[in-house]
Amino acid sequence: MRTFWRAFFDKQPKVDWGIWWLNFPEHLKKIMFEEGTVKVIESRFSDESAKSKFQKFISKGNPSKKISVEDVHHAFPFCKGLLDVIDEALGFAVANQGPSPSLPPRTDGQAQPDRPNSPSRLPISSMPCAASLKRTASRSPRPGEEQTLLSHIRCGLPYLDRLYRGRDQEAAMLEHKLRAQLDRKDGNCKAAICLKASAGMGKSTLGLDVGWRMAMSGKCPAGVQMADMREAWSYEEVLGRFCSTLGMTMDENTTDEIPARLRSLCQEYGGPIMLLVDNAEDPLAGKKDLAGKPETSKDPAKFMSLIAKIAREAVLLITSRVPLESPCVTMNLHHHELGGMDDKSCQALLREALMQEMAPKLSDTQIEEVVHICRGVPLLVRLAGDALRTGQLSVEEVREATEKDANATTAITKLMIRTLPSKHQQYLAQLATFPSGFDEEGAAAVLDWDMPRASSLLVVLWNHGLVAWDASYNTYSLHAMVRTCAVELLRKAMPAVVRQARINFVVFTFHQMDRQASIYNTKAWEAPLAWVREHGPDIRAAFALAWELLRSPGPIGLLETVLGVDIESVLPMLRAGGIRYSSTWYLLDRMADKCSDNELLLSAALYVSNLLRRHEDQDIEKALKIRERLLHNDDPRTLSCLHALAQTRHLQTKYDLAEPLFHKSVEARQRVLGFNHPHTLDSIEGLAECISDRGRYTEAEPLLKEVVKGREEVLGEFHPRTLESNTNVANCYGKQGRQAAAEELHRKNLQARSDVLGPDHLKTYDCMQCLAICLRQQGKAAEALPLFWKTLEGRQRILGKENPATYDTLNSYANCVSDEGNAKEAEGLYRQVLDARKAWSAEHMHGNGDLAVFECMNNLADSLRAQGKHKEAEDMYRQTLEGRQRVLKDHPDTFQSMNNLAILLEEQGKHEAAEPLREAARAGLERRLGLEHPDAIKLNRNQAIRLSLKGESGTLLISR
Repeated sequence: MRTFWRAFFDKQPKVDWGIWWLNFPEHLKKIMFEEGTVKVIESRFSDESAKSKFQKFISKGNPSKKISVEDVHHAFPFCKGLLDVIDEALGFAVANQGPSPSLPPRTDGQAQPDRPNSPSRLPISSMPCAASLKRTASRSPRPGEEQTLLSHIRCGLPYLDRLYRGRDQEAAMLEHKLRAQLDRKDGNCKAAICLKASAGMGKSTLGLDVGWRMAMSGKCPAGVQMADMREAWSYEEVLGRFCSTLGMTMDENTTDEIPARLRSLCQEYGGPIMLLVDNAEDPLAGKKDLAGKPETSKDPAKFMSLIAKIAREAVLLITSRVPLESPCVTMNLHHHELGGMDDKSCQALLREALMQEMAPKLSDTQIEEVVHICRGVPLLVRLAGDALRTGQLSVEEVREATEKDANATTAITKLMIRTLPSKHQQYLAQLATFPSGFDEEGAAAVLDWDMPRASSLLVVLWNHGLVAWDASYNTYSLHAMVRTCAVELLRKAMPAVVRQARINFVVFTFHQMDRQASIYNTKAWEAPLAWVREHGPDIRAAFALAWELLRSPGPIGLLETVLGVDIESVLPMLRAGGIRYSSTWYLLDRMADKCSDNELLLSAALYVSNLLRRHEDQDIEKALKIRERLLHNDDPRTLSCLHALAQTRHLQTKYDLAEPLFHKSVEARQRVLGFNHPHTLDSIEGLAECISDRGRYTEAEPLLKEVVKGREEVLGEFHPRTLESNTNVANCYGKQGRQAAAEELHRKNLQARSDVLGPDHLKTYDCMQCLAICLRQQGKAAEALPLFWKTLEGRQRILGKENPATYDTLNSYANCVSDEGNAKEAEGLYRQVLDARKAWSAEHMHGNGDLAVFECMNNLADSLRAQGKHKEAEDMYRQTLEGRQRVLKDHPDTFQSMNNLAILLEEQGKHEAAEPLREAARAGLERRLGLEHPDAIKLNRNQAIRLSLKGESGTLLISR
């Protein structure tokens, strides 16, 4: 069915049902579908009532005029036949349907187990509140209870496995310890326990049990979350895992922001939050390369220091194969050594794993022998049960394997893998490339197969107990021990196979990003946004692997894929999904040296490099020249470079060079791509912002409104890009002095961004700051101050304290402090911001002039003047005026600097020096903003007052 969609609807995310029925099922024959089956399917839809039933089934009971590619993806899993799905939808009896038809069919004739759903962790913003939670049970949820529980508590943990048993007393004891630590309220830290055990002992599942118990107890109203550190080899990846769990965006300065985020959640919900940190041994061990040698340096001190900071803010439960050493005295870390399960629980688990039909075939003596062999290790019991059930191993073979290897879990796992044909072992190792779950399409891509063949392989592996199946999300996953053993078996024998699988994974993920970005630029944008949030680990892993693979001489196809995606569309999608390009694309920076033999690839590498260093124009100029020479001037890739060069000139404040480039980009893209193409609208918006920054606000406004109209038609009213464009319109209103209209639009945009992206998203904080600035400009400092402070906290947490955007917010906050009459406090803040901005400008602007530096200098001069420090203030005003005249020239900000200096000179009695500056400022603002602009009116009124005091006529100026 996916092949059918691609054949007839290509990249369309949705089509009308009328169009669907024109093609389906008749045109199934055109994709080599069996003609007899097509006739049967056609007979099923011989009347309109059947079509109506099918539409309701596909849309899950929600009436819809369209069918989407996502509907097809979920309704037609590869483990079920097309005719079976249709018969199920229409109410026909389906042959050979087990109790859980969405699971892959067993090949041994056994019934399907009723496995519990195991959905991915829910984002914090989607968790229900725990305010009314009452303790309803003394144990963790079992299958069938989860949905009821989720309506009462904030818990981001996966559900417990149906076969989990034998640890109730231990879980209750650990829960009691954590609650006792909380009840002590002894100051610096919450409770922290480390569950230490070797692989397969069930420490992760026990951790989930304890987490669910804590959630149900009501002791953690801020929620219970899980951060899985499996294969988090580097400290950067550790930060990424915590940020993903807590709904933050990773950057290089997030170590201090993770505890701050936990603290704010505890304050917001009035109680502690609990974190389950799983597989903590991986950050302590470091990664090994394909040859088994250490590839990343271990840095346990950094990891443990972060754990200590987190322990001060959250209830902490850690699972690890190795003991964790507390880096500081204030961290009360208690270790709990996890032993094996008792024989009775192991026997019950083995019987469940064997399933009812198989269990009678083993005598009680044989079951006791297997349990004795498994030494109380839960994973070993389950693996042995699967191996015995499927006939892959006998009791004797299990016994022999464990006698030869001291580590019984590893021995049985490797033995089970070796029972597969050698090719299947290779395929299993290739699938171990995925950092998380994967579906048939992903498996097919990594294996370089078609999807039916990949689906058949997954059924085989599932029947062998080597992959787990999640029916609710139609995804597979490998247990950590299976993944490790599979890769180790092939690491030395076939490193080229593992390397090719990684290449295939990167290519697949980048193609998926490109495909999702094309849908993101339509009204069906919500599905790609959800895809980015769901596949964050895969996206980050793909970038990291791409960098790793391309550092050495790599295949040209990989480089072409990585650099060939539509970056201009992909980046906004990733940013909206909470993945900043500084934490992804920077891995591919400076790839130009890999492309010396291919100029088109070189131009793509230079284009990526420009996205990361917008203020440097050498790369993008070179890329543009290459594309103009090898392609043609109207090629979309050439136009992307032209637009990027215009943006670079704009950021360099070279407005006289940027504006004609924007005009050229707009004209070319309108001609080649169309008036409402997203890239065309980007160019129009860039032109409008350039014109606005030159002070021509009335000229920029219609262009900005044109962009909003175009985005609403193409993307919809609530698309993140539409909301950004609306914010630009509101800012333009504010610059023209229409503050009431600006405030109304800013409030509308802030609510929409909070609804669409979440209240703790970077773009939401951007809009919040715009509203705060608008309120301050209306003299509503008391309303603006808390908004500035909330924005500052959010940006510090997400971007880090040293980010320019964070300093921009601090500067705005200082403005508000100054408005409240605290000039001395504001001066200290301004000096802090000015030093930081100057340092950043020296590194990135290369003397081109940073407008934010001039703004901060002007604000500092204002605070000095308010304190009567006229000499220092005059020097600062003159430096500001000189800089703005050099960079902005005939700009309203330049005239405001003239006016500020004139006022200071007047206050010092230097009337003759002040008069020409004041007149030039008044005339300039009147010329650039118009007579009706509040700034022009204010200067005219002041001038009239001065003239009347001198006995001259000022009536005309006052009336204006």
